[in-house]
Amino acid sequence: MNIDKYNAEDFSATYSPEDNKLRIYTEVRIDSEDWSALKSSGWKWAPVQKLFVAYWSLDNEDFCLALAGDIMPEGLTMVERAEAKADRLLLLAQKRSDQCHGYQLAANDLMQRIGNNQPILSGHHSERKAKKTEKQIERAIDNAHNTADAVGYWVWRAKGVIGHADHKNNTRTISNRIKTLSKDLRDQQRAINDAAHSLNVIDIVKNKMKPESKTTYTYNLCGQYETRNLDLNNKIESGEITEDQALEKLREIYTARINSKRRARIINHILNRLAYEQGQLAIVPLYDGALTPAVLQTFLRAHGADKPKAELKNEAWTVTSSVCLPLHLSSSCDLELDDQEWRELMQSVGYEVPAKRAPSAKAAIPILNFKTDQPVTWQGGYRARELDQVELTKEQYKGIGNDHKSTILSKCKTFRIRIGFVKMGVDKYGRADYDYKAVFLTDSKVHEMPETAKPGQIALI
Repeated sequence: MNIDKYNAEDFSATYSPEDNKLRIYTEVRIDSEDWSALKSSGWKWAPVQKLFVAYWSLDNEDFCLALAGDIMPEGLTMVERAEAKADRLLLLAQKRSDQCHGYQLAANDLMQRIGNNQPILSGHHSERKAKKTEKQIERAIDNAHNTADAVGYWVWRAKGVIGHADHKNNTRTISNRIKTLSKDLRDQQRAINDAAHSLNVIDIVKNKMKPESKTTYTYNLCGQYETRNLDLNNKIESGEITEDQALEKLREIYTARINSKRRARIINHILNRLAYEQGQLAIVPLYDGALTPAVLQTFLRAHGADKPKAELKNEAWTVTSSVCLPLHLSSSCDLELDDQEWRELMQSVGYEVPAKRAPSAKAAIPILNFKTDQPVTWQGGYRARELDQVELTKEQYKGIGNDHKSTILSKCKTFRIRIGFVKMGVDKYGRADYDYKAVFLTDSKVHEMPETAKPGQIALI
């Protein structure tokens, strides 16, 4: 769109955080070419309100600033806008109701006009007029039915507009928007974290690796998806650039990603929206529970920190990460605060420590580690299986995938034991042979065999 041919005084731009939309008010007629450009950018024309509207984006925000010179807060709230639209729809419903009443009166008048006359005589000069009147009656009745349906439609639309506004301001809906915004914030921060990790790898490859390893890692770095279009590997092979020059080119790309002003504006917009949405809810209370490494690490991960580690040092909690922490929390790779400062920081960004889940009934039943010579009966699927017991260390049991190990409940429902999909050797074809076994951990605490686990009693389901 050619902005230069329009005057900024003829336009005014607003932004509403309620629906995350930009609006441009104007009385100036936009020509067809510029209107096509606006539609391709996501703008829509609202003829009744005489404005253009689009969801917020950096490009749309820049367009509003260039066209109107400034962006002001939207004067109407979502509820006020919904009420105005509902009034317009109800006005349409009233018009259709009046039309329906008029058609009904017309039909009644026509029926009364022919009701007192004699029957239609075939071939009489009045036959044509009588049939014409019958058609007028049928048409009036059809129009009355159609306008009555339209009344119901516009009333339904008006109720929907108000219901939609109420839904948008519902506490649960606001909480869901906060979750979505938090995810968007983590996604933006993850791109910065990945770029920082890539810079660390580039430093290691360039300065600490032997030539043969350096070549392999440089090839892998240059072949990553986000840098594949630069064709750096082919340029290295053709001698157009050296490996060090390719690494420097990658360093420039990742540094630019970290320092991107565009991404910084997006993150700032997300943070502002989070602050607004959290302001719609009750104030997050100051966390009064015990601070633990898990609490702090979960809080920082929720805001995009990359694998933070928290530890208590000299009555202060220090959190460190291999890359810089999110800028709205810290400008370095570590952050040290005392208990009260951490609680105030979590409250200031609207973070509420999730409540601990109540343990399930199964989790409350103890896992016993005892040795037995008898097979364990396990109701696996539709048939019972007898599992022999094998001895493993904690490390070996940990190496079994989570999908291939579990605990099963005894028939008496007073204890559980571990089972796992254990490698037993190789078959005659040289392939690894796995089977489910009951597991006894040799380097874990040994429990007494319960009475119900004595011979003939173990039957796990």
